[in-house]
Amino acid sequence: MRADFFQTQAAKQIVKELDEIAQTEGQRAEVFANWLSVVTACLAAETMEDDYHAAIKRYVGSTRKDKHLNQLAKATAILLAEGAEEDILGDAFEGGISWGEHGQFFTPLPVCRMMAQLTGQGEVGAGRVMHDPACGSGRTLIASAEAAGPLAMARLYTGMDLDERCAKMTAINLALRGLCGWVVCGNSLSLELRFGLMVGPFHGENRQGWIRKVDPRPLLFQRHDQPTALPEVTPSEPMPLAEPQPAVTEARKPVQANLFDGLE
Repeated sequence: MRADFFQTQAAKQIVKELDEIAQTEGQRAEVFANWLSVVTACLAAETMEDDYHAAIKRYVGSTRKDKHLNQLAKATAILLAEGAEEDILGDAFEGGISWGEHGQFFTPLPVCRMMAQLTGQGEVGAGRVMHDPACGSGRTLIASAEAAGPLAMARLYTGMDLDERCAKMTAINLALRGLCGWVVCGNSLSLELRFGLMVGPFHGENRQGWIRKVDPRPLLFQRHDQPTALPEVTPSEPMPLAEPQPAVTEARKPVQANLFDGLE
């Protein structure tokens, strides 16, 4: 059996909780995938209930299974408490789920941070859209936002990945850090698309949240140099965004506001 390896204690604790479930309900990787669906749905504020119930259906119906729901909740609490500092999801996935299957070794976060510094992500002229066509757990986007500081409010962070788990991990990581953008589950080369996850502050119908599952086509083919409304994406109305920090000039005002214009 492959040996687990983790960089963070939180990732180890999360996998331990999921292992308790996997002892009686499937394989660890399956439980992890279902847990990602649960977390994504929780951040979607009741707009992904079908996905949520599909993910938890095998973990309900008995006292033992109710315990499994509690363990899913514990894993989620660990992530929410510490997930905005390091890439806990990517650590748990790489060190305890994939073990590098199909070459899925993510770029170490310190290396991503170094690249962000070398490419001037903290400068005004760095660009208004940061895109990673093979985003994994979103580490390159995370590092770019960290280096940008207050300028991150004026940018969109977008990614694509073939692996559904990676698309969800990236969306969750962006949401935990209060970043705006989108993630598409699909092939960056052939443009075969499965689903899109828009990330940003939503409200409407007494619902809030940071993630909405949407048609990926308007996200992928929109011109970001001239952001327009996305008429096919209507999950809820966007929450008005705060004005950018003084360091952000008028020419660099948040483009998220334009991206979400017209959503109802």
